[in-house]
Amino acid sequence: SEPYTAFVLAFNELCNHVMSTEASPATLDMRSCLHTAIGSEIEFMTELVPNISQLLGEQEKSNAKNDLTNHGYCETKNKFNFLLRKFLCAFSSKKPLVLFLDDLQWADKA
Repeated sequence: SEPYTAFVLAFNELCNHVMSTEASPATLDMRSCLHTAIGSEIEFMTELVPNISQLLGEQEKSNAKNDLTNHGYCETKNKFNFLLRKFLCAFSSKKPLVLFLDDLQWADKA
């Protein structure tokens, strides 16, 4: 299985949920918070959580290839963990966010 599968599925669903709500000021504010939090790393995050691009809109591709294969394991893991915290902080800055992780013993080794 792919690394971080549970997180990817959960965050794709979270993005779907936000997109399914009408374009209220709170939703637009959430998008703004996410864009500010993730900043220039949106391209990296869309490789991990593809629905972020639908939520934030298509972003310009950088000239430097920024895919996951260009980074070593430790760098990718650290970058993911850092962006994951920023992503969660942005989502939970306006409303509480509960992430229920069940059966962690079956999670991938990542």
